[in-house]
Amino acid sequence: MKKSINSENNKTLIEILKRERKLKGVNQEEFAKRLDKPQSFISKVETSQRVLDVIEFIKVLKKLEVNPIKVLEELLNNFIDED
Repeated sequence: MKKSINSENNKTLIEILKRERKLKGVNQEEFAKRLDKPQSFISKVETSQRVLDVIEFIKVLKKLEVNPIKVLEELLNNFIDED
């Protein structure tokens, strides 16, 4: 099994997260402050250098005021079975 950080599904998730951040009009620095993280945290996530665990995923979306279930549904609709 391929590492998830390099998967097409992770790329799709990152695209969704970046889109949602930008739709809210929030830059990486401002968003990092909301999360009480350095800006490099957001950059690493958005450039596939770091994978979010489930808890981080929920926190990130809650800080963006985006329903995590909505994002999961979109991800599932675009899911690729990458044995």
